[in-house]
Amino acid sequence: MKTMKWLMMCMLAISACCLSACGDDDESIRLTPTDENQQPISSDYTLQLSPFSEGESYYIYGAETPFTIENSNKEVVEVIEGNSTLTFKPLLQGESIISIRDAKSHVYFLKIKVAYPSRSFHVIGLRGEVIGDEITQKEERELSERILKSMPVSLDGEYFFSYMVPDSTEGEVIIYPSSTVQAQKGTFRREVKYDENGKTYQQLSIQLTSGEKFYYALSVSGTAQTITSADYDEWSLSANTDSLVYGLKEEVTAKYQTDYPKLEKAYATQFIQ
Repeated sequence: MKTMKWLMMCMLAISACCLSACGDDDESIRLTPTDENQQPISSDYTLQLSPFSEGESYYIYGAETPFTIENSNKEVVEVIEGNSTLTFKPLLQGESIISIRDAKSHVYFLKIKVAYPSRSFHVIGLRGEVIGDEITQKEERELSERILKSMPVSLDGEYFFSYMVPDSTEGEVIIYPSSTVQAQKGTFRREVKYDENGKTYQQLSIQLTSGEKFYYALSVSGTAQTITSADYDEWSLSANTDSLVYGLKEEVTAKYQTDYPKLEKAYATQFIQ
């Protein structure tokens, strides 16, 4: 009988501990996005914001009022307090730690990183194109090989774009020619141009810190298996583009016309994804 009473007391004690733990969980501070399509974020989460965004708003739950908010870097982000909400508005590139402490000393930490949108594109294909009615097959094959060898990137190359304007038309670029060659930094610009037939196309110009410049006509295709060279009037080189394959087409006719007088046109195209 004594053993039975002792077991019951143990069970009651365990139940009390569990209830206490559950109560603590219920009282912990939580941030839930005002956008219903997003998930709540836990403490120690890193929130990334673009300098171009208007910020993000969150409902605050579980905090025992009054609560205090500390912002470690007010030059990077502004914290706007509303009715049970907090809005984080990006100001400058950088990082800040937001700490929320309630009346029961519960603490919630949120790291905010403000950075320009960015995206990596991997080089998945290279093509040398030779046009000339009087070019022999041997010359065409030879010149195509020369064009491929002179490409600024190889098949394991990569482009990393950082977009510094809202429409993604300007910014910084890092080019990784291959896994064994040192990266090159520069700037890029995307703008509408007209070809010799008056047709519009998107041109991507890249200027490296070394002074070297590249001018590419942009093309897009559906998949890696159906690469085309059709120019698009609108081509979004942004962090939000999907997994389509894009082409960077450079005319290199002048570079080889002395060695191949019968050459009419020559192009070097990189395919990136």
